[in-house]
Order: sequence, then C-alpha cells, then structure tokens
Amino acid sequence: MDLFEACRLEAEKWKKMETLGAFRNMDQKRAEQYCRYRSACVHRYMPLYNRMSDEALLQILRDRAEELGRNPTRREIFPAYHIFLRLRFKNWPSALRAAGLKPSKEKKKHGKCEKKKTKKNF
Repeated sequence: MDLFEACRLEAEKWKKMETLGAFRNMDQKRAEQYCRYRSACVHRYMPLYNRMSDEALLQILRDRAEELGRNPTRREIFPAYHIFLRLRFKNWPSALRAAGLKPSKEKKKHGKCEKKKTKKNF
C-alpha cells in the first residue's frame, strides 16, 4: 500500500470517529491524546505533502464541504490534511477561498456583551 492510500484510509477512519463525536467535549487527557495523534499523522504523511498538488488538497476540502453541506471546520478535516492546507495556503480562510468556498465572516463574541450606544443630548 502506498503512502497516499494509507493516508486516505486513515482519513476515512478518522472521519467515522469524528462523526460519532469522539473529539467533542474532550477532557484534558483526551485532548492531549488527540494532539499527539495529530502530530504523528503529520510526521507520518509529510512526504505525501510534498507530492500533493494544490488542486488535490483543495479537492479534499471541497469534497468534505459537499458531504457536510456547509464549510467544514478545521476539526472536521483529517488532521494531516488540515495542517497541509494551512502550510500551503497560510491560514484556514485562505484555504477556503482558494477552494471556492466562502469563509465565515461571523466572529465569535467571547462572552462580552455589546453595549448599545445611545446619544445623550445635553
């Protein structure tokens, strides 16, 4: 089995786990395991990164968006592919734009309330 096929099979296995919610609401121990797994995937498949064209990486992103019916989040992409996309396109929104997907413009409000400005007449 070549490296591309091994990576594809690993991505399929990871996708099933992600679909079942294996990576949601992780405690500290599981988060550390996920981080180690992610690092191992990237190191194992780095030679593949050098052989993959931009179009092949973007097609992976488009296919996942089609499966989900929306733009995928970073966690919804196999870790090695996610890192490869970020290395090649500098950041996640740039990778989405390059794939023809519109990045989300909505920014998260980190618990801060917006106060409505009112004019006071003096």
